[in-house]
Amino acid sequence: MASADFSNVISNKGYNLKFLHIPSSKTVEFKAFLTTNGEAYPSEWKDESVYGRMDPLSTFSNTRRTFNLAFVIHSFSQEDSIQNLKNLSILSSFLYPAYNIEQNSATISTAPLIKLTFANLINNAVDNNGLLGRITNFNSSYDLENGFDDPEAGKLYPKLIYISFNYTVYHTHSLGWSKDGNFRTDKFPYQISYKTDSINTTKGGGGSIQQQQSLQNNILKNNNVKISISDFKNVK
Repeated sequence: MASADFSNVISNKGYNLKFLHIPSSKTVEFKAFLTTNGEAYPSEWKDESVYGRMDPLSTFSNTRRTFNLAFVIHSFSQEDSIQNLKNLSILSSFLYPAYNIEQNSATISTAPLIKLTFANLINNAVDNNGLLGRITNFNSSYDLENGFDDPEAGKLYPKLIYISFNYTVYHTHSLGWSKDGNFRTDKFPYQISYKTDSINTTKGGGGSIQQQQSLQNNILKNNNVKISISDFKNVK
């Protein structure tokens, strides 16, 4: 007897995990029973040690955005089990590139890039059209305790599938702050506007503006970052 399918409540609200394969333009969606949704923003700096100086000279390179995701695919009927395994097959195929084939020779034409979407948490802040990126460390496994559906001899369809992967984002819009004090892409990263919200500056214990400027310039010297007194006009 099939169990009650409560997953449609999630799906009907648009809480599906959607994958768009850039080379083929094909898509596959899963009802998002997320078990892990880790997000990281690792920043890369180049440090140079100088004799007699306790702190390194640091040059900023970039800040990346990555996800560590895991989800469960439930089956509430035999039909679900068959469809879920089909969707897993499609998603697995998305890890491969597109080829140009000429005279029995194949060359890669498009890397296996993906657009990933999950509500507003994994989405493009500008066009609501998913985050471009790449999948690495893709893993899938079956829950043996829950068993399989076997509608015909030699065919097994797992009732419960676990999927995990890492995702590195390639942003297609501008990032960083402009001189007017606004982030260059409003609503980044979760589609929540904060452009008109005030951002509190540090208060108290900072010394005079001139002292703070001198300290900052000493720290950032030789890093191609210029600071003027106007940058601290809101410091009190």
